[in-house]
Amino acid sequence: MAPATANRVVCLAKTVVNSTRRAGLHDIEVPDFPNLKEAEIKPEYFTRDQVEELSLTARKMFEWQDMSDAIVFAAYTGMRQANLMRAQVGDIDWDMNRIGVGGRPDNPTKAGNCYWVPMSPRLEEILQRRSEGHSARALLFGNCWDDRHQLLKHFKNSATTANSVHATTGTHSVTRSPLGLRSRKVQPPLPSSQGTAT
Repeated sequence: MAPATANRVVCLAKTVVNSTRRAGLHDIEVPDFPNLKEAEIKPEYFTRDQVEELSLTARKMFEWQDMSDAIVFAAYTGMRQANLMRAQVGDIDWDMNRIGVGGRPDNPTKAGNCYWVPMSPRLEEILQRRSEGHSARALLFGNCWDDRHQLLKHFKNSATTANSVHATTGTHSVTRSPLGLRSRKVQPPLPSSQGTAT
């Protein structure tokens, strides 16, 4: 178990024991445990060029247009896998040039809130193609994979092939979230001292 995980497990256990003690269910007091030292973690990113390489590999080598689109969509919105799978045509606000995340009861965010993501010009063609002729409740990507685990597996296959074929080097600039990507921004290449080399 990683030190960070152990620290959070101990913290949770202390919270439960202390809460139940205050509720009068027992009189056990939890001793103080020193936190284990956690390693400094740098967020991983993909550069714009690497995102395009991943997208191209999915489209050209595997003929996965859906995966190619999902990679770009995930990179430029930062949606988690579950939200990406539930994203609907009606979430696109063409008038304000933005995409809604978590605005429906059936598509909450992990934090239970909702927000808007500006629509990058890079997404316009993809979203126009995927939404044309479909109702507002039609899924943008949800019919392409059985579940988010299959989505992630296919992304990893594409990413592994892209790295081996193109011998990608440098730093990552879109953090992991749905497809392994977390940030809502695609960053320019970073100096090697500021990122994690692949």
